Amino acid sequence: MNSIKDLIAERQRLDDLLDEARRGEKDRALKDIAELAAAHGITIVEIASALGHGPKKTGRTDLPAAYYDPITGRSWTGRGRTPWWLEGKALDDYRIHVPGQPA
Repeated sequence: MNSIKDLIAERQRLDDLLDEARRGEKDRALKDIAELAAAHGITIVEIASALGHGPKKTGRTDLPAAYYDPITGRSWTGRGRTPWWLEGKALDDYRIHVPGQPA
């Protein structure tokens, strides 16, 4: 029967072998990926996007402000919940009028 000390040493040796094998396989996989990307003209941005690490596409665009408070400098697009600084106030008093657009 092996002692605990011997078993711990054996486990450490096996862990070291596993780490070495993982590093070798990872290096080979990365080399294969690099070769495939080069052969197919795939960019790093496309790889990152395929892995889910590319730019997030939320589908929203930044809208211009429709309301503005000249005292505080706060603005609001007019979408979503009414901000606290406009609650109970006449929205038309804070509306931004753009020339050429209906008021």
